[in-house]
Amino acid sequence: MVPLCDGETISSFEVADWETERLVWKVSEPNRPDEQKGMIVLGDARGFSKQENSLTSPVPPHLDVGVRLSSERPTGSAFLWDEVPENLADSTQVVNWIGKATPQSEESFRQEVDADYC
Repeated sequence: MVPLCDGETISSFEVADWETERLVWKVSEPNRPDEQKGMIVLGDARGFSKQENSLTSPVPPHLDVGVRLSSERPTGSAFLWDEVPENLADSTQVVNWIGKATPQSEESFRQEVDADYC
C-alpha cells in the first residue's frame, strides 16, 4: 500500500534487490482504481498498462521499493522480506517504518499520512 495525497496517483512502481541494485519488477501506467489508489501486489501486473520488468526470479531477501507519483514526487522504502510476518498478507494491518505491525487501522494510517505529508 502506498498512501497518496488527494489527487495523486501512482505513475510507476519498482522493486529492486537492495544489495545488488538488480531490478526485480517494474510496472507503470496503472489502469485500475486499486492500483491508482496505491494498492500494489508484488508480481501482479494486471492493473498496469506497462510491465517493464517481469518478476521472473525469486524475491530477494532485502527489497528496495521505489514509487513515482503523478506529482513526480519519488518515494520509497527498503526492508527485509523475511521480517514481514506472514499473517500480514491479505490483511489491512499497518506495518510501521521499522517493519513492526501496529494496532493502527489502514484508515487512520492514511489520515496520519495525509496530515503529515499532504
